[in-house]
Amino acid sequence: YYAPPVATALQCTRQFGSFVNVPANTYGFGVSATCPVGYTATGLGIEAAANLVMADSSINSSGGTVFTYNLGGTAQSPRAWVQCCRVPGR
Repeated sequence: YYAPPVATALQCTRQFGSFVNVPANTYGFGVSATCPVGYTATGLGIEAAANLVMADSSINSSGGTVFTYNLGGTAQSPRAWVQCCRVPGR
C-alpha cells in the first residue's frame, strides 16, 4: 500500500510598515515593510488615501519597498504592507 504525502497548508500573515509623510505633488518617497524571521515575502502593496500611487517597487525574500507618487495637493501618510508566508514545520 502506498500512502501519498499529505499536503501542508501555508501559514501567511500580512505585515505593515510605518507610516511615512509624503508631501503634496512629490515623487520618490519609499515606504517599506519586513517579514518576521522564518517567513518569505510573497506580495507587496501600499495602504494609502486618494491621489497617492505606486510608482515603483522592490521585493526580496525578507520584505519590500514601494516608491510612491503623491498626485494630490495635500500631504499623505501611506504605509507599505508585505504578505509573508511559510510552510508549517520548516
